[in-house]
Amino acid sequence: MTDITRPTPGDGLTGVLAELAEEMGSVAGALRLAQHYGGLVIYVPGKPRPKQVIARTCGLDVARALSKLYKNEQVLVPLGSTDSLKQNRILKMEGSAAQVARAVGCTIRHVRWVRARQKRPVALPLFDGIDGEDNDET
Repeated sequence: MTDITRPTPGDGLTGVLAELAEEMGSVAGALRLAQHYGGLVIYVPGKPRPKQVIARTCGLDVARALSKLYKNEQVLVPLGSTDSLKQNRILKMEGSAAQVARAVGCTIRHVRWVRARQKRPVALPLFDGIDGEDNDET
């Protein structure tokens, strides 16, 4: 099964979220930050502690990674469209709909719907009769 927790260029993360995912080596922390603080300006403490708001809401691991990147700064957290991020993760994953749904945090029905909507390229012949069958060159 594909490891969907590792950040990849196709994740759709931008700005602070992309940097956080890269620093942590995980997309999950960036998604938690976007979920709680997307669209807001937050202050990143220099020394994160377990009782601070960011650590309580997003986890101490996220607070520490943020502090490494933006110590004592105010940062605008991107919204990080979680719908498109989930869809990207669903399309990247291999496995049953149930396995993917559990890993991504959605329903089996949603996984099937996203997979069904994925456009698959269809190979069309460029020329009819290229092999000489329908060639009327007389």
